[in-house]
Amino acid sequence: PSGEAFEEMARAAARDEVRRQLVSERATVLMPRQQQEEHFRTEVLASLEKETELRKGGEERVVLDVKGMLQEERHSREREQLAIRTRVDQAEENIFADSGKREERDREVRTMVRKVQEDLNLVKRQLTVMPVKSPFPTTGSTSGLTRDGRPGSSASSVSEHASRASGSRASGLVGGSSPGSAHGLVNLVAP
Repeated sequence: PSGEAFEEMARAAARDEVRRQLVSERATVLMPRQQQEEHFRTEVLASLEKETELRKGGEERVVLDVKGMLQEERHSREREQLAIRTRVDQAEENIFADSGKREERDREVRTMVRKVQEDLNLVKRQLTVMPVKSPFPTTGSTSGLTRDGRPGSSASSVSEHASRASGSRASGLVGGSSPGSAHGLVNLVAP
């Protein structure tokens, strides 16, 4: 072999050595990069799993909070409905009691009106039966008689008796009896 061939072989050997070194360097450079990528993937997957767990936990907390608020709202409405129902029941009881009192008052008023009507009827009967004598002398042939010919009172004697009765009514008692009694009414109209 000549010197040129030897140089050519030396160049080829140098090239092979450089290639081998490049491949080994490349392998050493690529190796950590692959490891880094795998490590990064592992971290990303772990982070995703943690995020999923946190979201599930957050969703569960939100669901529990919403359920709690709904339950509180339901209890609040039930309390309000119970309070309204109680007020309505009390109002109904008051209305019932008031209507009972009103009915009782109405009965008492009807009884009083009935008694007054009976007393008035009694007075009317006594007036038509009893002749009233006039304290003043009257003129004319029909004085002291009613239209049907029975003894009665003239217009002046009736007004005289009415004025005396109203005076005694103002004093509070007529003939010693209360103004609401039948005797008092009789004395009031015809003493």
